[in-house]
Amino acid sequence: MTSIQQEVVNLPEKLEVLLQQERTTYRGIDYLRDSNAGNQDDSTGESSPPAQGSYKPSVNALWREQICDWSYAIVDHFDLDRETVCISFSYLDRFIPRYKRPINHKTYQLAAMTTLYMAIKLYEPRKIGINSFISLSRGHFTSNHIVAMEHLILQTLSWHVHPPTPVSFVNHLLLLHPVKDTRLNDISRFLTELSVCDYFFVTRRPSSIALACILNAMEEVQSPSHVTMEFLETAKRFAPDIDGDRQDVFECQAQLKELYYASGSNSHVTQVDCSAPTSEREESVSPVCVSKMFA
Repeated sequence: MTSIQQEVVNLPEKLEVLLQQERTTYRGIDYLRDSNAGNQDDSTGESSPPAQGSYKPSVNALWREQICDWSYAIVDHFDLDRETVCISFSYLDRFIPRYKRPINHKTYQLAAMTTLYMAIKLYEPRKIGINSFISLSRGHFTSNHIVAMEHLILQTLSWHVHPPTPVSFVNHLLLLHPVKDTRLNDISRFLTELSVCDYFFVTRRPSSIALACILNAMEEVQSPSHVTMEFLETAKRFAPDIDGDRQDVFECQAQLKELYYASGSNSHVTQVDCSAPTSEREESVSPVCVSKMFA
């Protein structure tokens, strides 16, 4: 049995674990819904009345998008995996609605920079030192600020730092695709990257985002309809919750199409010059200082 065949054999169990995680511990919260939004109870998934000072009306989708662009620029600068940004935003999007104090620009910048630092530390084989992140702030934050925020985030998230991501679902589901196509894989992953910066997807299930990414990518590469049907039937057989007829999958597909065409089929996030040697890039300051994101 080949390694890929073994992966397919173990796939139902792996998918069930990821699906259970996205339904419970890592469920998204619509924290920008309105000024009367409350915090979401982790055990029930229901909205509860906001605690005094818990709502952060100054946080908005534009802040989030700007920080997302900055985060992609940083991982590109250091030649890291772009999925790390998705993991970082899982931390950030779960931390913000649970933070009990008002959030201004500086606090949001520190939280976003710290979640990226945490994701890199946990998931990247090549580590980026805390001094590099201090440089990225151009002196606005110290190592004490980052360490203290890291401890606060870990405590707030109850150390739940291994989220299911759309990329993880894409990688698993494409094992079931009857046609192995590099372009299909590339477009699917690219679409997951587009989804990270759009607040619309914060409350969407990673599995639904992933399935929408694959279906849109199949349209882009002009997969025959019978191939699409075969893929969907196989996926649903392995995991009944992976259903192409779900309304949230349709909604994700529509939003992803808008983002994809608006991008001109090219990444909309900031790119940086990675031609310098890795050692030089690590010691240099970011092309965009985090403190200038909201200038």
